[in-house]
Amino acid sequence: MNSGKKNIYICQTCGGKIVTIDKDEGTTPFMIDCEVNKECSGYMYSSFYQVDQSLEPEFEWYMPDSLDVYPEEFRETMKEHIDKSGLDIRRIK
Repeated sequence: MNSGKKNIYICQTCGGKIVTIDKDEGTTPFMIDCEVNKECSGYMYSSFYQVDQSLEPEFEWYMPDSLDVYPEEFRETMKEHIDKSGLDIRRIK
């Protein structure tokens, strides 16, 4: 039960960091593609919620309402991910 908890992901290649918040209950990955620099081919690793919870998040982990927002070729993969309580990430507006 991590809904509302904040985390930091740090890129092992460029050193970029993002702060995330768990909007919904579910599972988040410990590693994601770099979200700081789209030209970076590195991976960002989770800090496993060992962060100051007063930080302002830039991204949120959420449970998608529909698979329609994903390209057709990714829908089955996302369905399997969501069925296992997997969350997706998006920038907070």
